[in-house]
Amino acid sequence: MLKATLYKYLQQECDTVADAFGQLETAAKRQHAIHTIRVSGKKIRALLALAAQLPDYRLKTGRYLTSLKLLQSVSGISRDTRLQELALSKHEKQLAWRFGIAHLLLKNKQRLADDQLMTTIKRISLKKLLQLPAHFEAALAAVDEVTGTAVLQHRILAQYHDTRLPSVNARHTAWHDLRKRMKALYYQLSIMKMLLPDASAEKDLLKRCKAAGEQLGSWHDASELLLFVKDVIVQAKKEQLRLPVKSGQLLKLLQQDAKEKLLAVSI
Repeated sequence: MLKATLYKYLQQECDTVADAFGQLETAAKRQHAIHTIRVSGKKIRALLALAAQLPDYRLKTGRYLTSLKLLQSVSGISRDTRLQELALSKHEKQLAWRFGIAHLLLKNKQRLADDQLMTTIKRISLKKLLQLPAHFEAALAAVDEVTGTAVLQHRILAQYHDTRLPSVNARHTAWHDLRKRMKALYYQLSIMKMLLPDASAEKDLLKRCKAAGEQLGSWHDASELLLFVKDVIVQAKKEQLRLPVKSGQLLKLLQQDAKEKLLAVSI
């Protein structure tokens, strides 16, 4: 059951990426396709990280993921700028004011990101990624089902229990790394749930990791918007542009929002 489940999961996510890739050139479907590729890409990488812990499993996966990583990186910029503009507009309503310079820069960034995305999808191929499931299945051949399942269960539980919240004053990268870790654990626990449907410990941790991932995702989006607005203000001052008082008020709102979302994180 272990090998069949892992193989099926990987095959399904690779097919999902391929289907979404074919929709990127259609403007009406592009944003949904971007989201799908980003999620499935994270699932694939979480699965491969999980499989790498299996005894008697050997597979170097880097060359299979090159195009996927590039696609995720480029599409991420497109996705993030759109989310930032929506979030910025929401905060601006509290001040009854629009930070025009920031919106202008975001729209320009979106346009450049979309141009880069279109160039990228014309130059890359998912051929290697679609070959991955077959090579993965072969690499699992020598793995013992019972031993492998027990090893994965033990290591995932150990990873979770070894996870600690950084200090509130820790660097942004520490919280960002925790966000990626909790997301990967969530996907890996979702796989273990298929292998161990009656394991209550995994079910409980699955809920915790999902909640923590969502909290950290909200913090990350708020933090990235704060950093962007800070940079806009700094650059505007360097160009000796006069900024209204409400730009400072907006900055305080964003700082408070990011801080509240950080304090809400629990694992």
